[in-house]
Amino acid sequence: MAIDLMVGFERRAADGQIVFQEPVYPLFFSMEIGALQLAQRGMACKFNVPLSVAQGLHAPSTQEAALMEKAFEWLQQSEGKFEVVTEQPSVASIRAKILQKQAALRGQKMIVIVDMFQLLKRETQRGDNSSSAYERNADALWAIANTCKVPMIVLSSLNRKDKEDRRASKPPTNDDLKQTSALESNAHATLFVYAPKGPESHERVVIIGKDRQRGGVRPPIKYHWEGVYQSFTKPVEEPPKYMAQGVHGEYEDE
Repeated sequence: MAIDLMVGFERRAADGQIVFQEPVYPLFFSMEIGALQLAQRGMACKFNVPLSVAQGLHAPSTQEAALMEKAFEWLQQSEGKFEVVTEQPSVASIRAKILQKQAALRGQKMIVIVDMFQLLKRETQRGDNSSSAYERNADALWAIANTCKVPMIVLSSLNRKDKEDRRASKPPTNDDLKQTSALESNAHATLFVYAPKGPESHERVVIIGKDRQRGGVRPPIKYHWEGVYQSFTKPVEEPPKYMAQGVHGEYEDE
């Protein structure tokens, strides 16, 4: 998801839809997948190469081989333009890394992506309940983003129970953010990627749970998910009608 976001920014900038005043340096804290897997997914997303080909699991066709050549060239050119940290960090080490990178970048803009919140190291204190350490981490990330003046995207798991739980079939809300309310309360925006027809389908809906900048209820946005290419695209058909109007609003296709 984070790779698709950054590649999407790059594509829109190339198309003239977004104009960056200067390059943006992505700093990934990836605790679920390694740097090699991120690179493979980035290649699939940016060049429309099947992920299995990028991973070397299937032989490429002639066209895919040409795309892979461009993908490897892109990776070489990207060296030094982003960084992936795969060790499990604490919030203190995240702050230290951001400050170190800011000093090295000498004023270049940076975006920080943390994947995922529940895997951050937690320091427990006497008298803590099950959520206290998570709450402190959420507050600390908010403080880091503000004091270091960097935009930060934090991925979080949801408190969705087993498949028999009736809530699992409903669209996610801010109440589903697992083990912390501080993560939602500190955020400028919360977004949820929802698969209404199940993870095997291509249909995805981005639900905007909170938007502090614009305020009010924002309509959900429908996308088409291509797992083969690890990318989201705009839908071509009419939005579905399975979500009640007034809860999350009407759909918009952007």
